[in-house]
Amino acid sequence: MLLHVCCGPDAGGVIAQLKDEFDLSCFWYDPNIQPVEEHDKRLAAFQKVAGIEGVPAIVGEYDVDRFFESIKGLEHTPEQGAKCSNCYDLRLDRSAQEAARGGFDLYATTLAISPHKVQSKLMAFGLINQKRYGVPYYHRNFMKEDGFKNSVAYSREHEIFRQDYCGCIF
Repeated sequence: MLLHVCCGPDAGGVIAQLKDEFDLSCFWYDPNIQPVEEHDKRLAAFQKVAGIEGVPAIVGEYDVDRFFESIKGLEHTPEQGAKCSNCYDLRLDRSAQEAARGGFDLYATTLAISPHKVQSKLMAFGLINQKRYGVPYYHRNFMKEDGFKNSVAYSREHEIFRQDYCGCIF
């Protein structure tokens, strides 16, 4: 399984839930995170988690221009609205591409552990990109059974940087 990773704390929570079920590789692709210094802190946190958990880490390009293009005209829409939908699709599209290129059997996203994300939208975009690239999307609400709470505890235990906003400057 290729697991799209949005941040270190969410990676720790989701990897813990999946590592005994799947042969995991993780894919970092988050052009929505600004400024670049914030992006780099979050990337370092994810790489720390990947090292602790012993999972391969693939780092995608930091394509900020593609992000801005995908949300053009939606910059000031509310959180969980159209801007966020386009951002979900952007990251799941790129993750499905990477999964197809790498010959993975499935792909998933750590976004599904966040209480700030809309599960139904993640599922919808996961399935759209499944059709686009031919790699099945694995959806699980990783928040269930204290998943998010456990990710917070994991971050504390391993001193993983926890951000206080989604990454989008808007």
